[in-house]
Amino acid sequence: MEFDHPAYTEERIKKARMKHASPEEKIVLYTGNFESYQGIPLFLEASAHVDEKSVVFLLVGGNPSHVDEMKKRASELKMTDRVRFTGQVSPSEVPLYIAMADVLVSPRTAGTNTPLKIYSFLKSGKPVVATNLWTHSQVLSEKISVLVDPDPKKFAEGIRFALNDPDAAARALMAKKMAEKEYTFDNYKKKINASLEKALEAKI
Repeated sequence: MEFDHPAYTEERIKKARMKHASPEEKIVLYTGNFESYQGIPLFLEASAHVDEKSVVFLLVGGNPSHVDEMKKRASELKMTDRVRFTGQVSPSEVPLYIAMADVLVSPRTAGTNTPLKIYSFLKSGKPVVATNLWTHSQVLSEKISVLVDPDPKKFAEGIRFALNDPDAAARALMAKKMAEKEYTFDNYKKKINASLEKALEAKI
């Protein structure tokens, strides 16, 4: 699979952003389903600890019942004015949301596999904040992302760092360079072939 991050014109990104945030606001983006292992409650609770009023938290995805549940949680946290939901969108639209974001998050609290979106996140050149769990740390490191404990206050600290610290931007640039070199279709095919060869050798 190619984990490309399509290029968009500044005008298209600007128009897309206007639907969710004002020009003065920054966007912290989550994309994906709202299953329990994704850590959406953690993300919402963390957002309540980010006291910068010029930041909005945009969640892309989730079936209607899950979105309603998380809207209720956002209301309980008194965050309805800063947390926005799109509901389910076409996968082809997700790269545009990534392009309009300022910070990307993966608040997973369980699991062992690396989310495929992480590869797109790395190629985007945007700071990535993720929980410091094996599901992320087998690919991510502090050199290319912001890894934090799965705790609302710690996750909030990570978001603030990603929004404001020049080091976060430097990590994002390093991530982009690394991803463009390592996560290519050719490398993907090589890894698949190597895995197949090992499987065949094991049967002999």
